[in-house]
Amino acid sequence: MSISKATSHAYFWDSVRFLMVLLVIGSLIFLASNMKSGQFFSFTSIERPVASKGSVKTINVGDYNVGVYWDVNCSSTVSSIEWGQIEPGSAKNVSLFIRNEGKSAASLFLGTDNWTPSNASEFMTLSWDYDNQTLAPPDEDSYDILLVALTLQVSPSIEGIESFSFDVIIGATA
Repeated sequence: MSISKATSHAYFWDSVRFLMVLLVIGSLIFLASNMKSGQFFSFTSIERPVASKGSVKTINVGDYNVGVYWDVNCSSTVSSIEWGQIEPGSAKNVSLFIRNEGKSAASLFLGTDNWTPSNASEFMTLSWDYDNQTLAPPDEDSYDILLVALTLQVSPSIEGIESFSFDVIIGATA
């Protein structure tokens, strides 16, 4: 190795050391300027994603019955939804197929129940894209099937909840 190459390598490493020293000094100045008298500086923590699994229940009364399925052929019944990890301030969508299995034309409704922890409902909202259309009753082997998307929205201000569960309630009325 020639002397000029060795000298350039030395300058390079001197520059790296100089930048590291500046970074450390800058960090110390930042910490010192943000300390309050008698208190240590603390970083604001970002809430971790929350996880959930919830049951899906249908309300069937009299002639108004619905089935909730994962597929358009209505062969895989939905009994629970695994929402997975949801970041604060974000939403998760799940698509479901709903079939009128009653004897009368019906409109649908959506609700929730049994939130755990009980204050989780203060930070989350469940909605869907159903627009109040009527589902016709079955006609021999033909069913009226509707694709809907459920959306679970988590507030950006959620605190103290790492996991939750709740029941999704879907039913039919006149």
